[in-house]
Amino acid sequence: MYSFVKPFPQYRWRWASMTPSESLNIPEVFFGCLRVLALNEGKNVNSKDIYRLLEQVEKDIKDYNDLNVSLARSEERNLFRNSGQYWKNTGTLLSTEHGIKLTNFGRSYASGVITKDEFSAIVIKSMELPNPFIENDAVITAWHHKGIKIKPLELILSIISHLYNFKCAQGYLTTKELVEIVIPNGW
Repeated sequence: MYSFVKPFPQYRWRWASMTPSESLNIPEVFFGCLRVLALNEGKNVNSKDIYRLLEQVEKDIKDYNDLNVSLARSEERNLFRNSGQYWKNTGTLLSTEHGIKLTNFGRSYASGVITKDEFSAIVIKSMELPNPFIENDAVITAWHHKGIKIKPLELILSIISHLYNFKCAQGYLTTKELVEIVIPNGW
């Protein structure tokens, strides 16, 4: 059995959340929520307007995809309070501390200046670990001190492409392969 040795104690592939919610990565859910943020830039994330708009996104997603997602939750504790890191992770949301503040990239995607395909391509090409949008300076310094920088989405797509080119029917990664082989050896 292969034993992986971490290059430093804090080493881990941190995506958006320690407890991911896969439904937030569904393009219509992610974009619908980003539009809610864009329409309320400068406002507090716990506003009634945001609550009502998140309810509308829930309804639209159910009508469109027949998918039940819980986004509005309550006026006091909506989705963005617990899961805002999904939008921070992709570089679309800067902060919600003193009112919602999107990045120029987030505004461009929310307003339609950037298409869904362009958004995906930009995130795939630009996402790096350590992720400067969600990691603190100490973690970033530890990675840089060891000379490690990973483009995780590019790496995963490259592996899938190589597997597909080797044997078409094998052009995929299982969760186990991703967790036990790719992530520990991604550096």
